[in-house]
Amino acid sequence: MKKILSLLMLMLLCTTAWATEVTLEYTGSTTGNMSGENDAALVGLDATAWSVVGEKGSASNMPGLNKDGDIRLYGNANGGNTLTVTSLSGATINSITITFTGANYSNAYVSVGGEDVTGSNGVYEIGNSAFVIGNANTNTTQVRIKKIVINYASDEPEAPTILLNGVAPATSYYVSDLPLSLTITSNNGTETPYYHYSFAADPETVSSTIRAGATELTTGESPALNLQKGSNKLWVAEAIPNTETQQWSSSQWASATFTIKEDPTTVANIAEFNALDDNTEVTFNGTVTVLGQKDSYLYAQDDEKGMLIYGSGLPSYQLGDKISGFKGNKTTFKGAPEMNNLVTTSFGEASGNELPTAIEMNIADVKLENFGRYGVIKGATVAALSGNNSSLTVGDATTSLALFNRFGIAAEDWPDQTKTYDVYGVASYYEANQFLPLQFVEVEAPVEFGITVTPATGDYTEPVTVTITPTGVGENEEVLITYNLKEEATPLTYDGPFTLYETTTVTVEAMNEAGTIKEWSGTYNITLPALKLKVTPGAGTYTEAQTVTASVEGTTYGDGDDDIEWMWEFTPASNAKTAAEGEGATVTVDESGTLHFLGIETISGREVEGDFVYVIDPNYQPAKYQLVTSAADLVANKNYLIVSTVDNDTYAMSEQKTNNRGASVETIAADGTITPSENARIIKLEGETDAWYLKVISDVDGGYLYAASSSSNQLKTEQTQSIDSKAAITFEDGVTNITFHKSSNRNVLQFNPNTSNNNPLFACYASASQKPVVLYKEVEAGTTYTITPDKAPGAYDGMVLVKPVVDPALPEGAKIYYTFTEGTAKAEGETEVPATGVKLTKSGTLTFIARDADNAELARSESLAYTINSLFGDLNGDGEVDVADVNILVNIILGTYYNNNNNGNSGE
Repeated sequence: MKKILSLLMLMLLCTTAWATEVTLEYTGSTTGNMSGENDAALVGLDATAWSVVGEKGSASNMPGLNKDGDIRLYGNANGGNTLTVTSLSGATINSITITFTGANYSNAYVSVGGEDVTGSNGVYEIGNSAFVIGNANTNTTQVRIKKIVINYASDEPEAPTILLNGVAPATSYYVSDLPLSLTITSNNGTETPYYHYSFAADPETVSSTIRAGATELTTGESPALNLQKGSNKLWVAEAIPNTETQQWSSSQWASATFTIKEDPTTVANIAEFNALDDNTEVTFNGTVTVLGQKDSYLYAQDDEKGMLIYGSGLPSYQLGDKISGFKGNKTTFKGAPEMNNLVTTSFGEASGNELPTAIEMNIADVKLENFGRYGVIKGATVAALSGNNSSLTVGDATTSLALFNRFGIAAEDWPDQTKTYDVYGVASYYEANQFLPLQFVEVEAPVEFGITVTPATGDYTEPVTVTITPTGVGENEEVLITYNLKEEATPLTYDGPFTLYETTTVTVEAMNEAGTIKEWSGTYNITLPALKLKVTPGAGTYTEAQTVTASVEGTTYGDGDDDIEWMWEFTPASNAKTAAEGEGATVTVDESGTLHFLGIETISGREVEGDFVYVIDPNYQPAKYQLVTSAADLVANKNYLIVSTVDNDTYAMSEQKTNNRGASVETIAADGTITPSENARIIKLEGETDAWYLKVISDVDGGYLYAASSSSNQLKTEQTQSIDSKAAITFEDGVTNITFHKSSNRNVLQFNPNTSNNNPLFACYASASQKPVVLYKEVEAGTTYTITPDKAPGAYDGMVLVKPVVDPALPEGAKIYYTFTEGTAKAEGETEVPATGVKLTKSGTLTFIARDADNAELARSESLAYTINSLFGDLNGDGEVDVADVNILVNIILGTYYNNNNNGNSGE
């Protein structure tokens, strides 16, 4: 029944303004830029009702329209792109809703009448017939817009919304979806709209009479529509009728076209699917397992067959997922069946599971009958990847099978062409047989029976432990291995690794249970480092018998104490008795003679041998060493010590370490001399001024000292003189400067206490950064000279004459020198003592030095302090009162005295 509206209601409705929406969106298929004119039609708006104008601003390009559906506003520091949207009919724009492509591109601004508008979640209130949207970035970052929904006031009612079975009508509906339920929603806010629907031809849209056959219904009614199969067009009108004229006072029509179709064919497995005619619509109700998926391709299989499902919009599945109940069309493409034209909404979620067991295939099994099956081709060699194409061969076969990289395996993961693989993948067909790989598993090549001997033969400087390993044998298979280390020797049964200590040719023979024999032969050239012989105490002169023990320095091999077998022979120096021989590493030497030691390493055969001369002299006095203070004490072929004193501790250079020299603790006697300990190394000075060579005298680590590295603080020895071992020796402030002539920056000899590691050492440094060193020179053994003054140090009035007294008498050619230091002044060079003695006229310190004919120091007195007081009447300052002083006094009285006296000398 029609409802009658009052005149007032009719008038109100006739003046009602409806709110409606339009969407600004680019849906073109090409990419370009806006023109700067009205581009409303390009972005989905009616150009007669709307104006959409883009401006460049300071950007390089006009706003962009991209085929991916973006409207792009380009940014610039001086102002970017803008869009100005205007209603040409002057309609009020209530609000806009902007959907940006991504959050990174949403830095936009919206302005109305020159004022910025603040939005929330992309919604902006406008209240005007125009607005501007622009890029607010101050760099080149773009603003990308997917769409803008414009809500505006309209005098025309909006078309109602039609829903069939709760959704917008699709192009097709299956018979199983009937009956259809029609739901109509008003878009114009009217209180009592009337709806009429019809399947007639297109009605007139304005002021038409109610069409015959149209059915009337009110809001919320959902009638069931039992329709015929085929195409149907539904018309719906929302109208306010004029009850007197039975005509529409206003109306807005909506329509929907859809087709009623037969239900698709239902299949339960892939075999039934493959049997269908092409272009058959099908619902797949069976369950298949996903084998692989990439882009629009999805391969799956059931228990017997495989299939390809092709189309965009597919959900993403994991390998091994189970899926069922999906729809599409059965077709044939390039000779192989597939499902396409998919109803993607019919694909649901799937739970993951393992892939099925791969069927073992050979090349002939990859054919149309096995299309889509998951298989493995074993023992294949794979060709290089060219684009997405490759091939494989199996064994020595010449027939190859095409591989197509359907699932996008990265080039760096593609197989090595020199190796063998088990190839897992999907059998396929594309006008010919091909295989789609999923995984390559490298196959270890079968190992033939043989022998591996390690390490490799070659040159070695340490013992070699040889291991023999058979290859290509079963887990419990027994193999007999024998080996020979000498020709014609009885073969040894191999029961584990053995060690070689000398150059040896090894021959090996191995036999497996099948009787197969493998042989191997190789030579290990082994040269072990020579051992160094050491005796303690060392050869020399002693006042009593010595118990001498032999040992070696260097790595030895064996069981410890029995590493070396020792033999010795002692020959008296006088040959008064027959030479005695003995065994063992210890000998008591109670007479002068030569001790010969021979040591043989029992396991390697290395030998050490040497002669050591011992002198037993009860009257012997050991050599002493005295401090060297000037270059005059440097004499070729004389013996020296290299010494450093730190915190009252004295150290002499001792044994060679890996990269430097050790230090032995020494004692300075009251007379200033050092009697070196056994560990101290004696240095023989060779060469001449500015070209000295310091030779370590030792049977163990002798040689010429040199700075051994330009990058490390090293001090080593070499056996022959070279530019590296040449040194300059100078003296300054009580320090001896020893600098090797090496073209590096680490050539200054220094002492490092190394207290943190309790490991004092002598080494070469880039500068005098450590502790200084001094030289001590050997004093002739057996003779000790002492020098004392004939006048004791003390205070004297006037001049004193001091003479040195030496005990015992100096050898022929020896001389005595003195130095005198006045007050704190530095002592000057040495001066020979006059026969009359040293005349002291001023206070100071006097020192006497005795030197032999070669200028080598024999003795040195203590520092002698003298105080010379002024003598009354000593007018000329010569320390005496004599006639010269009387003459000065007379001349002073007569007024004829002129003082040009230099006040005398301090010592002469």
